[in-house]
Order: sequence, then structure tokens, then C-alpha cells
Amino acid sequence: MDLVIIRWPRKGQDEEQVSVLFGRCQHRGALMDDGHGDGDNLICGLHNRDYDYRTGVRSYNPAERLQRFSIWIEKSAQQLNNFFRVSTELMQVMARACGHDDLGKFCIDDLTT
Repeated sequence: MDLVIIRWPRKGQDEEQVSVLFGRCQHRGALMDDGHGDGDNLICGLHNRDYDYRTGVRSYNPAERLQRFSIWIEKSAQQLNNFFRVSTELMQVMARACGHDDLGKFCIDDLTT
């Protein structure tokens, strides 16, 4: 089954939301991952059909929608994601402190005991 998974910030909250939508356009069955995002919409790459990425509902014709699947993200997965994000941010700070403009340039030789 073709799915599109989109992470998006919920207004006024720190937590991200996740939408899992059926990955084929209702018009001609085109793969939605060939499309692009535009504002709050996921746009089909074949004929520019637009679907709200939060709900799967089409803006022009609300009767037309991508099926939306329910998902549960466990707190531990969110905590792990936060750990990796913060660790990456810390490594970026360390790389900048060593004079690098990109984390990819940071190497073992930059570390001292």
C-alpha cells in the first residue's frame, strides 16, 4: 500500500503532529509522493489536485479525500527523537566552535582530551 507520512507542527504547541494518508490521488491514482507541498496542501504532481495534509480532504471538493490512517506515537519514541535532535544541535555548536560551517566537517581530530 502506498502511504504518505507528513510531520507538521500543531499551532501553539511544541509537539509535532503526524498525518498518514493514502498515497494515491483520487483523480487518476498518481503517486502523491511525486507531488509537492504548498501551504497546508499536498499537491498531486500529475494534475495539481490539492488535499489538506492534516485531514486528506480536498479543498475544491470536500467529498473527495485521501484516506487518513490513525497512528499512535509512543512517548518513548518522541523522547528518543528529542534526544537525537538535541544531540545534533550540540554537535553543530561544537563544530562551529571548532571553526566549521557544517557539521559534516567536524571530525575526531577536533576533539581533545
